[in-house]
Amino acid sequence: MRIVAAATAVEGGRKTKKQLVFPFVKIQGQDEMKMALLLNVVDPNIGGVLVMGDRGTAKSVG
Repeated sequence: MRIVAAATAVEGGRKTKKQLVFPFVKIQGQDEMKMALLLNVVDPNIGGVLVMGDRGTAKSVG
């Protein structure tokens, strides 16, 4: 499983969208978050996962 995120970058004065891919197995700890992500894959009717955490817990990468 991979986590895919969209990022907007400015290249040569133009905005472009890039797709960033992060291997799921690289997530250290965060067992509850991983379970929520897995459950969302199994049952998309859940509607998504809201990730919250203290500063420095790598909620966003980019």
